[in-house]
Parts: sequence; structure tokens; C-alpha cells
Amino acid sequence: GLAVNIYGVQRATADIDLILDFEEENVRRFLSVIKKCGYNSSLPVELTNFISEEKRKEIVSQRNLIAYSFFNSSAGLMTVDVLFDVPVSFVWLWKNRTTHGENENEIQLVSFNDLIELKKYSNREQDKTDIVSLLKLKSDE
Repeated sequence: GLAVNIYGVQRATADIDLILDFEEENVRRFLSVIKKCGYNSSLPVELTNFISEEKRKEIVSQRNLIAYSFFNSSAGLMTVDVLFDVPVSFVWLWKNRTTHGENENEIQLVSFNDLIELKKYSNREQDKTDIVSLLKLKSDE
């Protein structure tokens, strides 16, 4: 939802979805930063248990857990979700990413087209609505 907003479609969202490179040191750095920001795991198992792609696939298929969530009680309803179930590799998404903002306010987003593909893969009603809005935005350019 946040990426949809940044690309120009206004809608409410209560979470930030992230796609991580699950290389061990990267996951450890992410955990250090998220904890410094006051976020805690919503699950009784550490994210480091899912560094292995096999473990992530296993938890998705056996428990339908598609994301690992973090919450911050002072941030209200806003959660941070690390997605486990995406149709393409992190490397692919990183290669195609777009950069928004400048200097210390710079963020990396999945490309417009990759966002649409991720939304198609999720196939929830909100995702279908987002796709229609994003495609309309693109056709208006």
C-alpha cells in the first residue's frame, strides 16, 4: 500500500511491506535497525530462523504465513511486514527497483511493473483494486 501511494494512488494502509535479501548478515542488520526503531516481533520465533529459502517456503505452505510482522506500540496500527511469499527473487526486484526521494530521505521501491506483478500474485481484493488504479494512473500519463 505504501508503494501504491508513492506511485500516486491515494489510499489508506496500516503496514509497510518489505522484501529482504535473506543473506544472514543482512537479516541481522535489519533486525538491529528495526529494534532501534522500537519495533518488536509479532511471532514467538526469530526472523533469523527463516534465512533459509527452504524454511520460508515450508512455513508458507504448511502454515500459510506469507509475512513476518513487527509492531511498535507507540506507532499505533502501523506494522512492518517482511514478505516471505513473492513470485520472483530479491535479486530481480533489486535490479529493477526505482529510487524515490533524495539523500537521507531516499528509499528504494519495487518498479511500477513489478509492483503490479506482486499485486497480481497476491490476488486479494485490495490488490485487484490497486492494479486498476495503478493502470489508470499509467494510462493517464
